[in-house]
Amino acid sequence: MGKKRNTLWRCCYCGKKLKKREIEVDHLIPVYKAKRQRHWQKKLPNGVNDKTNLVAACRHCNRMKSSKTGLWYVRGLLGQHQLYWKIIYPLTLVITTILLGVIIYYL
Repeated sequence: MGKKRNTLWRCCYCGKKLKKREIEVDHLIPVYKAKRQRHWQKKLPNGVNDKTNLVAACRHCNRMKSSKTGLWYVRGLLGQHQLYWKIIYPLTLVITTILLGVIIYYL
């Protein structure tokens, strides 16, 4: 038998690395909204459980998102792509460093 790889996934909302047992499958477009609002129904021709509507999430983000859309929807769309996390983490570090420098300068 081959060795099992300990594959890591990322929460599509916060980028936290997750092991398989930590993943919670979330509906990017919440079930409640997808079933009641025509706007969201048009985006899901195969129904609410369409694979394009299911994303990996950590427990915390899944609870925080609940049935929200808006920025959570945008974060979920972007967070599905590895390139996004390769860009956002270094960018966040640079911005944080600059802001801290400005704050310290003015103290």
